[in-house]
Amino acid sequence: MLRQREQVQLLERVWSERFAVAAGGSVVAKTEIGATPVQNPHDPEAQSCTKKTGDVTKEWVGYKVQVAETVPAKPLGKGEPTAAFITGMVTQPATGSDEAGLGQMLKQQAEAGLDKPCELYVDGAYVSGQLLAQA
Repeated sequence: MLRQREQVQLLERVWSERFAVAAGGSVVAKTEIGATPVQNPHDPEAQSCTKKTGDVTKEWVGYKVQVAETVPAKPLGKGEPTAAFITGMVTQPATGSDEAGLGQMLKQQAEAGLDKPCELYVDGAYVSGQLLAQA
């Protein structure tokens, strides 16, 4: 049946998130949209996210990716090729916690037989009172 097709169900979801039928049968735009509306009909699981660091605000629709790589012990000279290599990648929802992504990354690396890194280079989104106490 056509109504059970995935694309039709997605269209119904998008319509119901954005519009309502008012008294008398007229269609009106909703003034409030739920917390996780469809942002991209080609990828309905993609979510909208905003991240502010200082005066810089980044907004996107999609996902977050955590990338782990090695860091060479000695600084490279200008034009010298990198000696670093990627040791893991974790993809998560855009609204996912950076701390949770870090936990997934460390677990993935341990499962691959890699030692826990002795140092982590991260931004402020990874810092919490609990993590500082553990450090």
